[in-house]
Amino acid sequence: AAIYGALGNAGALGSKRALSPDDAAGLVEDVAASRAVQPLGFRRYRVNGADGAPRTAFGHAGLAQLHAFCDPSAKAGVAVVFNQLSPASDVARDVLGALYEDLGLGAVELDRS
Repeated sequence: AAIYGALGNAGALGSKRALSPDDAAGLVEDVAASRAVQPLGFRRYRVNGADGAPRTAFGHAGLAQLHAFCDPSAKAGVAVVFNQLSPASDVARDVLGALYEDLGLGAVELDRS
């Protein structure tokens, strides 16, 4: 989650810098502008802000209900990991939805494609 948080915060990771502001902004812009299904190897996440407006979020999903992504508009990096191998499980989706709701960030959907 830390690197995704840095991407969402113009490359800053707390008081340190993981990427230059230009590099972080360039990567976020490249992902947002790409028409590829998985731009630069990232998966897109559908996020709607509290006002209902769609936002660009991107990251990675893996085995055992792992999801890590960056939501640049919310300046957030998010990661959830569950020790559950069932691809049909909705646990990660439910936890991410509750997190976004509790933080007032809107709604997030995991694309299963």
